[in-house]
Amino acid sequence: MDDNQLDRILESLIFVSRQPVTPLAMARAAKIKVADVRKALVRVRETYLPRGIMLEEVAGGWQFRTVPDAAEAVKRLLKSKPIRMSRAAMETLAIIAYRQPCTRAQVDEIRGVETGGVVKFLQDKNFVKIIGKKEEPGRPYLYATTPFFLEFFGLGKLQDLPPLQESIELDSSDMPADYLEPEPEASLEEELSDFIGEDDGDDSRIGDDSRISDDSRSPEPVKGEDEP
Repeated sequence: MDDNQLDRILESLIFVSRQPVTPLAMARAAKIKVADVRKALVRVRETYLPRGIMLEEVAGGWQFRTVPDAAEAVKRLLKSKPIRMSRAAMETLAIIAYRQPCTRAQVDEIRGVETGGVVKFLQDKNFVKIIGKKEEPGRPYLYATTPFFLEFFGLGKLQDLPPLQESIELDSSDMPADYLEPEPEASLEEELSDFIGEDDGDDSRIGDDSRISDDSRSPEPVKGEDEP
């Protein structure tokens, strides 16, 4: 198989997948070595550099995405609704992302308030999931972020999270077009707040699904609360 044929095959595999495709999955589909896939992905990515679509490594796989400077036009075409989350949800998500795996009690201790409803909200929207139980009295659930969390924020792996000590100043054009706020609020108080639209910070309304658009790609939410 020559390079051009391999490049076309990989483009097709990535194009038809609704989720980021791993090099291993592409290697198995194309019946070639993973090392050859990785070399080809570099060529394909360079091919798309001047185009309106870019090839990005996210959530452990590869995915085609629209370029940031086309975001406004794409939003108008798709008429997509941005995900809106309160300050409480963003703080809770940031804590879980940087401290995972962690229990709800650990999140409560850091935030200084009870976060059961917020954590359930993040589960329902597929940002966090239960990955097990901690070996301590009561065996509380351990929470961690999901692959969708990485995909949403355009991260290849958890190690790509910005250092917690640094201030994050990201332009809204860095977000995928269908998740962008029409006029995002500038806030640097949380590490993740520049990525997601922010509301008035009323924790009591966090579970209201009318504040967030439906995500057809999200799986069924994980049920259950911490054991007593």
